[in-house]
Amino acid sequence: VQGIRDLLGVYDRPLLNNMIKPCTGLDPQKTAELAYEAARGGVDIIKDDELVCDPPHCRLVDRVKAVVPAIKKADEEKGEKTLYAFNITDRTEKLKSNAMTVIENGGNCLMVNYNTIGLDAARMLAKNRLFFPVFIMKTPPSIVKDYYEEAALGNRLPCGIPSV
Repeated sequence: VQGIRDLLGVYDRPLLNNMIKPCTGLDPQKTAELAYEAARGGVDIIKDDELVCDPPHCRLVDRVKAVVPAIKKADEEKGEKTLYAFNITDRTEKLKSNAMTVIENGGNCLMVNYNTIGLDAARMLAKNRLFFPVFIMKTPPSIVKDYYEEAALGNRLPCGIPSV
């Protein structure tokens, strides 16, 4: 927590976290609008949806390109920094390219779903020394299994990983 406090420059109050859920059908623009409102309202850390990374209705690259300027605008207006943790959860071979999509488009924080990527993939991210905050979400296995096996998703994870 101290490293996050150092990044944000917040030492004298609790940190406030918020979640935005593109899995509910939000497109990149609506996600950016909600991110702006949350950041402007005083939220320190906004966490992306832990269940989806790159759904067809809210692609990661499009979400990053919409959210980053919204967060920057809110930060300038409120005079404080906000972290937006973009979910990069995917197949192991795509994790680094997803991380670079966020970094190269001005994002300031990453997030992965640990139960989906596993220990080796988390280790791989750490070894790449991106020098970037990475939030680790642990979605309960039963929620992961139930959600990811929905017929509406074609029995595939939203990030393209076949379900088991």
